[in-house]
Amino acid sequence: MDPVFAVPFEVRLAVLALALFIPFQNHLRYGQVNLLLLCLTSLFLAFHLRCHGLAAAAALGSAIALKLTPAVFLLYLARGRWYRMALGVIGWTLLLAVGLPALISPRVLELYRVG
Repeated sequence: MDPVFAVPFEVRLAVLALALFIPFQNHLRYGQVNLLLLCLTSLFLAFHLRCHGLAAAAALGSAIALKLTPAVFLLYLARGRWYRMALGVIGWTLLLAVGLPALISPRVLELYRVG
């Protein structure tokens, strides 16, 4: 039997999670969200290909709320005539980018207007 498989699966999974968690934490600490964007856009693609429209819209809307670069996928949705999903993405983006912060502080809308 291979010595790697002698170690329980839970222990191997915990070691892998710990090995990946620390670099990911440092990545986010420095303000880089590219790995998170990659994860969210990959989720969008996976949900979209499985015809889970609401989940796909939530994943892409979350990615756009973090950074505007994934908004390019709205062109893909418009070209494919998935208008309902595109509206869901826009709604989810507005909810996360404006609605959620407005619940935390009522000054958010004022800060958006003033800059």
